[in-house]
Amino acid sequence: MIKLLIAIVFASILMWAFQLRREKEVDKAGNPCVCFLGPKFGMLLCGLAALIVGLVELNDPVNYLYSGNLLLLAYIPISISFLIFFLSVYYWNFRIALGKDYITSSAWPFQSKRYNLSEMTSLRENKISKNASDYILHFSEGQHLNISGLLSGQSYFISALRTIVNSSQLTNPDIEIPIVQHDDNSERLYKFPIRRGILWIAIGIVFSIVPFFGAAPGKTVQLSGYLILFGVTFFMCALGVYQLLYSVVIKTDRIIVRGLSTKEYLISDIVSVEVVPVKGSHTARITLQNRNVLGIDGELNDFKDMVQIVKSRAATSR
Repeated sequence: MIKLLIAIVFASILMWAFQLRREKEVDKAGNPCVCFLGPKFGMLLCGLAALIVGLVELNDPVNYLYSGNLLLLAYIPISISFLIFFLSVYYWNFRIALGKDYITSSAWPFQSKRYNLSEMTSLRENKISKNASDYILHFSEGQHLNISGLLSGQSYFISALRTIVNSSQLTNPDIEIPIVQHDDNSERLYKFPIRRGILWIAIGIVFSIVPFFGAAPGKTVQLSGYLILFGVTFFMCALGVYQLLYSVVIKTDRIIVRGLSTKEYLISDIVSVEVVPVKGSHTARITLQNRNVLGIDGELNDFKDMVQIVKSRAATSR
């Protein structure tokens, strides 16, 4: 019971850590920037937990007496911890900094990129929840930069960017840069709530450590049970990552659904749009001319707004 309580507390701390953000972030030169604050600490906590579990089991003499115990209870979690630590390096080094004339994006092991503000064509805001937005910066030659709502310091960064644009402090002061927010004809982005994806990942991590809490001294760990629990872990973590990445984009002429793959549907092909109840929730059922049906989960942020936009644009396209 105590071990289960520890697992629940750890999952709660992990959920809090992944959502940790600050209003303002600056780099060493004092320039506004955005970076991952919560995820880098969350990944560090996951790595430390796996490493501690592995080291504790490695120092348990009982595990040396039974075939497979060291591999399952010690070597695998230690290996996983090093993998997590390696992945966390990306979060610790990710940074997008705003200078007077350019924006620099850097994230080891990838090369740094520089975006000239003089080549910026628009700044678009996409609401992902009631209190969070993604900002997409468009540049000439088709380049774009996403300032995610998961990043710490986003509010101060966007405010500083607007100030630079509005005060014409650019290398080319004659360029006109429209700051685009939502209007009736703008592109709309709809995603699952961030907390939903993080919750699934946290639950998956709890399942991954159940074998270590349930390993009885003097008994060989059952490989089948171990694999089942890790299968559940993989499924829940994959579901969480999928929901964090899943999005529906409503353009003026088409609907783009991004999940495991990207699919596009022409709005002019829409025959009907209806909302139907599904197991305590609801879903949008969009019927197309080729009799295919596109289903969109009702748990997406601003779901009602999305349905109205689709209906309105479908009626206009006829």
